[in-house]
Amino acid sequence: MKSKRSLRYMLPIFMSFYVMGFVDLVGVATGYVKQDFGLSDSVAQLLPSIVFIWFALFSIPTGIFQDRKGKKFTVILAMTITGLGMIPPLVYYSYLTAVIGFMIIGIGNTILQVSANPLLLDYSSDETKAANLSLSQFIKAIASMLGPVIVAGLAKYMLIPRLAVSRLILYLFLR
Repeated sequence: MKSKRSLRYMLPIFMSFYVMGFVDLVGVATGYVKQDFGLSDSVAQLLPSIVFIWFALFSIPTGIFQDRKGKKFTVILAMTITGLGMIPPLVYYSYLTAVIGFMIIGIGNTILQVSANPLLLDYSSDETKAANLSLSQFIKAIASMLGPVIVAGLAKYMLIPRLAVSRLILYLFLR
C-alpha cells in the first residue's frame, strides 16, 4: 500500500491552498461589480466584507462539523461550495447574483481555510509538518499574487467555468 505521504495524496491538499489564495480575487472582482452597477465606494466595499463575515460566523461550527464528518469530506464540501458560488453570476449577472455569489464563495472559502490545515497535518510526517505548512502558505500567497494576473489574461476565455471544472476534478481526485 502506498504511503499517505506520497505526492498523489499531498498534491490535492496543496491545490486546496491554491484555491484559497485564488479566492482572494474577490477584491479585484469588487472593482468590476462597483463599475458595472454604479455602486458607491462604501457599498462596494461591503462585498469583500461579506466574505469575512462568513469567516466569523462559520469557523467554529466548521471545526465541530469537521470533527464529526471528517477532514477530507469537509475539504471536498468546501471546494464544492466554493465552485457553486461561481455559478449565480454566470447564470444571470446582476447585483443580487453577485452578492449571492460572494456569500457562497465566502462560506466555501471559510470551510476550506478551517479544514485544509488539519488535513495537511494528517498527511504529513512529523518531520515535514512545519515545512508542509510553510509550503502551503507559500502556495496560497503565490495564488493570491498571480490570481489577478491570470484572470486578466484569461478573462475572455471564460475562466470561471474552467475553474469550476478544475474544482470538480480536484474533488474527484480527493475522493
